[in-house]
Amino acid sequence: QTSVVVQSGGVQVFVDLLRSPNLDVQEQSVWGLGNIAGDSPALRDLVHRSGAMPLLVDVWFASDKVSLRRNTVWTVSNLCRGKPSPALDDVLPAMRMLVDAINSEDDEVLADASWALSYIADGPNNRIQAVIDAGVVQRLVELLAHNQANVVTSALRTVGNIVTGEDAQTESVLSCGVLPLFRGLQGHTKRGIRKEVCWSISNITAGTSKQIQAVLDAGLIEPIIQTLRTDEDDVRKEALWVLANIASGGSSEQLQRLIHMENCATHLVEAVSWNENRMKKCALGAIKLLVEAGRKLQREGKLPENPLAAPLLETDLLEVLERLQERADGDADVPDEAGRILALLGEGEAEDSGQPADGAPGQEDSGQPADGAPG
Repeated sequence: QTSVVVQSGGVQVFVDLLRSPNLDVQEQSVWGLGNIAGDSPALRDLVHRSGAMPLLVDVWFASDKVSLRRNTVWTVSNLCRGKPSPALDDVLPAMRMLVDAINSEDDEVLADASWALSYIADGPNNRIQAVIDAGVVQRLVELLAHNQANVVTSALRTVGNIVTGEDAQTESVLSCGVLPLFRGLQGHTKRGIRKEVCWSISNITAGTSKQIQAVLDAGLIEPIIQTLRTDEDDVRKEALWVLANIASGGSSEQLQRLIHMENCATHLVEAVSWNENRMKKCALGAIKLLVEAGRKLQREGKLPENPLAAPLLETDLLEVLERLQERADGDADVPDEAGRILALLGEGEAEDSGQPADGAPGQEDSGQPADGAPG
């Protein structure tokens, strides 16, 4: 049906009817354009080329009819949606309307406006900056406390997309007081919200040491550690990235604070035995970084033991690593990484006893930092 409408010149007809003085005609045209734009990126771009966006913005500001406004913001969100993303210049004319819509008291309008902003912010940093420059970050953070899950979900996705950006862009969200709201959402009944919160936190912990400190001080990591054992697989994966990113970018003080949190070492070692090799490697990478950082602390402080490895060694880490060395599971990286960690631990013990270590890894085996959670 959509293709028939398009082929018969329906897009331009709908666009022209946006200027109709009849609100019902306007609304039918808005709805028609929304359906066409939502069909495919190619048709979405056709609607953009027809000049619909500025007229939709005019419709929004000219009417206070609830159904027309709801349809308009839904259509605009469809014009911002899809991969490949629409050109930034095509969606920027909607920004002043979205700023207005996100301050609405209508839940449907709030959800669709937030989704539109999330689509705009999903991509390179210049797209993220466009959303920040619109001045909506504080309001998006406030919406995380909304009583409707659909509003929370869309606002959370936008906030999550913003914190995938540069450190300064992440800071724009942190400065609005987002972390206590994240803390409140960590136990949300909706799995999707818990997952998005973990994903957002993982991207913050991929930032600066100061940003990692803010996450630690907000009390977000203890629930993350619990999530590693108790939540569903897709939430647990995002939680693991949080710890991996702290292991990669945290200061020695932050790493000590992390590894001594209740059950952190235990649950991190348990993650090494998860089914998915990619997550096994993520957990192994975090453990290796902790062991390496601990060896540095041990040498510098002339300590009797590696302070970051000690809590790990109180678990069954050695047995787990030895088992992994024996079972390749089709991915040589896993037993190889397990072997490197065992060598590091053996090297540390040899240093304690003054004996040379066998199989000490070379420089090329230094840990690679985790570069943020996958989207």
